[in-house]
Amino acid sequence: MTFFDYELDELQYGETTTVPLGPNGDRGTVVLRKDDYDLLLELGLSECWNALRINDRIYVTAPSSRAPGSRVLVARVLMDAKRGERVIFLDGNPLNMRRENLRLVKGHGKRRDRDFVGRPARRQASISCL
Repeated sequence: MTFFDYELDELQYGETTTVPLGPNGDRGTVVLRKDDYDLLLELGLSECWNALRINDRIYVTAPSSRAPGSRVLVARVLMDAKRGERVIFLDGNPLNMRRENLRLVKGHGKRRDRDFVGRPARRQASISCL
């Protein structure tokens, strides 16, 4: 995507931001609307995002000490996907998390990831991005 494409995109959909994946941003970059990124941070989602490849699919994750497996799927948190729902990427690109590219459909989701986001009830060490 060129700088001109991003400018047109922002005119159509609002201000966007990028989030690096991995400790040094070496696993790619997610693009999403700035207001959605701000919402995720307000919900308590970590700023330390990563890319996880499973069976030729890429999943963007964030650490969460409250979640089974200690991570949540960012797209599920953003879309507030419930049990029995899944998030699809209309353009097939899981790094394009603009809401216009995301849809909730019936699926095999086993949990509501948003339930595992937020500040823990008791004090604990913060999670490092490393």
